[in-house]
Amino acid sequence: MEEKQSNLVVAADVTTKRELLALAQKVGPEIALLKTHMDIITDFDWDLIIQLKQLATTHKFLIIEDRKFADIGSVVQLQCRDGMYKCAQWADLVTVHAVCGLESIKALEMVADDPNATLRGILLISQLSCKGNLIDSNYRNQAIAMAQDSNFVIGLIAQESCGDPTLLTFTPGISMSQKGDSLGQQYNSPEHAIHHNGTDLIIVGRAIYNAADPATATQEYRKIAWDAYKNRRLSEPVS
Repeated sequence: MEEKQSNLVVAADVTTKRELLALAQKVGPEIALLKTHMDIITDFDWDLIIQLKQLATTHKFLIIEDRKFADIGSVVQLQCRDGMYKCAQWADLVTVHAVCGLESIKALEMVADDPNATLRGILLISQLSCKGNLIDSNYRNQAIAMAQDSNFVIGLIAQESCGDPTLLTFTPGISMSQKGDSLGQQYNSPEHAIHHNGTDLIIVGRAIYNAADPATATQEYRKIAWDAYKNRRLSEPVS
């Protein structure tokens, strides 16, 4: 974030290898992280992973696999380490639901101990951006406590900061032009998320990958988000 002056995450919710690599090439210079959904890629192969990792190295961004693990420890280990996608071998971070408790987090931390693993941390989901989701304040508070109990959780997927400076807040549902969609997604502006809700990183999807010029859109979101983040940090009291 500091080196690139970017707190922007692009959600690459595209469905083909060509689209994903093209998008990563266009947005890579401006982003801190790229968020993928490999299970929606219709022509997935390991060459995609090789090329994507090369782009990540070239443009200095990290990769989040938005797998949203939510199962018992032994199953999430298999899902993360084995199977078709083997995301522990190429993702830097993965997303995890808190619903299965701290043992699932510990199980994924064990996967990261493998010498072939690139996995270095978890983003725990404490809030969602979709309308009508079942996460309430009690669930959120327990998810935050769980994150605080684990050295492997580096941040939260949330709509607002939990107030703990040791946990980064990643906020999805960001758009400068839309308020929602027909399937329940709800959007906030970058400024509202960062200034009002205390978010550290914004996650932007359709507003970038559906833009006429994704590279230009990425530049605009990066500048707005970083300026808002920098200004908020300047206004915070020194501890």
